[in-house]
Amino acid sequence: MPINIGIEKNQSLGKISGLIVPFIWFFVLIIISYFVAKAGYAKIQSQRAAVVSARKTENVLVEKESELNRNRQVYSYVKPVSIALPDRNPALVLISQIRNLSALNVSTLTDLRIGGMAGADTISKVSISFSLNGSYADLMSFLKDTKSVSPLLTIQKVDFSSLDAMALVDVILSSYWSPYPEKLPPITEPIQKFTNEDLNILGQVSGNTLPVFSTLTPLAPFPRENPFF
Repeated sequence: MPINIGIEKNQSLGKISGLIVPFIWFFVLIIISYFVAKAGYAKIQSQRAAVVSARKTENVLVEKESELNRNRQVYSYVKPVSIALPDRNPALVLISQIRNLSALNVSTLTDLRIGGMAGADTISKVSISFSLNGSYADLMSFLKDTKSVSPLLTIQKVDFSSLDAMALVDVILSSYWSPYPEKLPPITEPIQKFTNEDLNILGQVSGNTLPVFSTLTPLAPFPRENPFF
């Protein structure tokens, strides 16, 4: 009798074990499926965000290309605008421009001096003072022409005085320069579109009289008559 009871007990335990093992495997499968689904969902979200970012970048680049194609004339403004507002002190270039203007307007230029310089965070200023002797009409023409030369000039002070049949004027002009940006904006940054006012200003500045720079022709090597000199 005890033997039969032990056999039945073992059979019951075997049945319970047979039910528990598949349940454990099923539970493990559920856990694995949960983590796989979670990782897959995160991957899908990441890929979706990458696609959205790529489409946004593509739209920005297409817009930039379209804007640049619409305003191709802006390319021709680069050189004159960079001379109108240079990245370094334009005092020497201004002296050349002032001498050319005085010769063009038949005026005698004297007491040409470079004054003080003032700097700010972005734009710096230099002052140039001088005197002009000539007819009143020529002097007025000179002052008018200063508005159409590059680098850009502003008249700070003008003092007229008469000298017999001629006139004498003391002038103080100011010009400006600003360093160029050290870093270009990211290529994915939306472009700032040119307004009609921007294009008009660029067109006016590009029409200013540019300084004339001399070009030195390099000399070919030649033999020395005296090797000690």
